[in-house]
Amino acid sequence: MLKNNLYVYSEDEVWVPANLNFGEYFLRRAYQFKDKPAFINAATHEVYTFGELLQDSMNVAVSLTHIGVRKGNVVAICTESRKEFWSAVIGTVCTGAVLSPVNPGYTAGELKHILGIAEPNYVFCSPSFYEKQEKTLRSLTFLKKIIVFGDKCPSDVLLYRDLVLPISGDAKSGIIVTNRLTRDVRYEEFTVADVCGGSDALFILYSSGTTGLPKGVMLTHLNVLTSCSLPSAVDPNTMGLIITPWYHTMGLVGTFNSLVLGRSLVYLSKFELDLYLRTIERYKVSN
Repeated sequence: MLKNNLYVYSEDEVWVPANLNFGEYFLRRAYQFKDKPAFINAATHEVYTFGELLQDSMNVAVSLTHIGVRKGNVVAICTESRKEFWSAVIGTVCTGAVLSPVNPGYTAGELKHILGIAEPNYVFCSPSFYEKQEKTLRSLTFLKKIIVFGDKCPSDVLLYRDLVLPISGDAKSGIIVTNRLTRDVRYEEFTVADVCGGSDALFILYSSGTTGLPKGVMLTHLNVLTSCSLPSAVDPNTMGLIITPWYHTMGLVGTFNSLVLGRSLVYLSKFELDLYLRTIERYKVSN
């Protein structure tokens, strides 16, 4: 446990394990609520359960570790809001690497500046983002591998689905064969990377750039653990609606604050007023 000698604590203080990997904390919660919906796509009504999120996150973590992702690496993610965002984020966190979400609407110049701050070694991106920014991404010498959500990509680019979906194979030969999982990772066998929660960065987020170019802001595992451990006035049995982009601090950490309670969330990939209003009516959204 970590207690700051400069603070005065009441009898109701929240105790947060100082060296806990946030990924481990989240996976415990996902396992606890595995049969509940975690996300519902407002446009398609597709349901993504906590159990599916748990499984995909573990599979991604093991696959990322196999391709070389380690503590000390930075992994960026540049995509619109989509369900795969969360398993990519949590899988990365479990490896001990730092996750850096990036606005997919950046111009080439803005993107080069932002990625030059964190210097990610790996990047997840949507097909549309990759198509628009391929030249910029390939110009970055610190970038080792690009991972694309979708169904097709150039031979030197990885597909997200190849990290998360097992192939038919002989599991006796090992859980990874020819760079692919042969089976789903089991919760009981999965372990996360060790971190120093009070000092190791979990996320690198970015300032708005109101008075100049955006700057990187680091949040540690302990920062986000503390945020998610605070008492909440939200009823986890109500339905929430997320319209804030997930690359944004409020969208990212705010969503985690709801998920750790086991709350189901409806999300919009992009804001559309008519869909927004119909979603509130259909799902009886409380906030």
